[in-house]
Amino acid sequence: MGANKVPPDRFRPLRRGPERPFLLPFDARSDSVSALEIEKMALRAEVAAPRPDRSTAAVAQRRSIVDQSRASNVRQGYVHDAELEAINEAYVVGDLTSEECSAAIDALIADQIAAFKAADAAEAKAERR
Repeated sequence: MGANKVPPDRFRPLRRGPERPFLLPFDARSDSVSALEIEKMALRAEVAAPRPDRSTAAVAQRRSIVDQSRASNVRQGYVHDAELEAINEAYVVGDLTSEECSAAIDALIADQIAAFKAADAAEAKAERR
């Protein structure tokens, strides 16, 4: 068996956050996971994933964290962004986990960067005319 091959009865750990590993079964022939297995694992992870605590104390703690982050961003020149504030509010009330919030913010930033690049390209094209 090659160095990259994993026997089908073994599992290769994939880190899923700091709390626990997420184990992926690998096919010994292709060293990859089938789409069906990925879908099953995602469903199991979603069912087993703990949702944020919605108690008053937990909401107050998350609000404090978001307020401190916002204050830091304001000191660095942050201008109000309604989409970012909506993501933060969903995190505060417990609709999003911290991982989901981070992923949503990363996607928002990527979209904004793409929009800025498109606007810059359009402006450069207009200047060349």
